[in-house]
Amino acid sequence: MLAEDGSRSEFVVILGPRSYLLAVCFGRVAVKGSPEELAASAIDAIGTMGAGCTVPPTECRLVGLPAVGYTITFPSGAVLQEWKLAHEGWVWGFGVLVHDDEGLAAHLLAREALDTFRWIPPIPHAADVGG
Repeated sequence: MLAEDGSRSEFVVILGPRSYLLAVCFGRVAVKGSPEELAASAIDAIGTMGAGCTVPPTECRLVGLPAVGYTITFPSGAVLQEWKLAHEGWVWGFGVLVHDDEGLAAHLLAREALDTFRWIPPIPHAADVGG
């Protein structure tokens, strides 16, 4: 799904009744900013909703690439762990949203799914292959 800001939801995996694994392509790094800049912006935006950054941005690896990860806790008790990274000039976000009653089990399931993630080459546009 394409959002108003030009970002595109790539997938949502339901991990439990109220827990999800999500991926978003935000756009070109040159336009949207670096993963670190997007992480800072997301933390600021979510902070206006009463949520707090409980684990500050930290360098890590996700889906085979350097990333910046952080954790947000909402007043409802929901916990969102997000990672931002760049791949081939595009900036991506991956997130795991869990609630207290599903907590660790949903988070572990999300990490297992992310461990299987593989980047595939883009499919050429028909005009690029003479079609």
